[in-house]
Amino acid sequence: MDIVTDKQHVHDLIERLPPAQLNAVAGLLEAILDRKAYSLREAPWEDELVSEKEESAAAESREWRKNNPPIANEAVLTEFGLTPEDFERMSHTPFSRSPRS
Repeated sequence: MDIVTDKQHVHDLIERLPPAQLNAVAGLLEAILDRKAYSLREAPWEDELVSEKEESAAAESREWRKNNPPIANEAVLTEFGLTPEDFERMSHTPFSRSPRS
């Protein structure tokens, strides 16, 4: 099949879908086309060993969580004087590569 035939076939299949399934297909196509999602899917498996210190910290966290309610992200942000909007903006702003002073 050539690209034109492939595209036409996909279009024909989409036209046959019931409306309730269009969102699922749209989500799938967006995920396929999303470069970040693609990069994550294609990234090599993380094979770095977990150190004893990291495992101990994780175990301590799990133990703490057994006896304490989760802390809302908003509460943590407030503790640092940040808002959810600050947090969102920070996720889109690259960090400086200069050394810390």
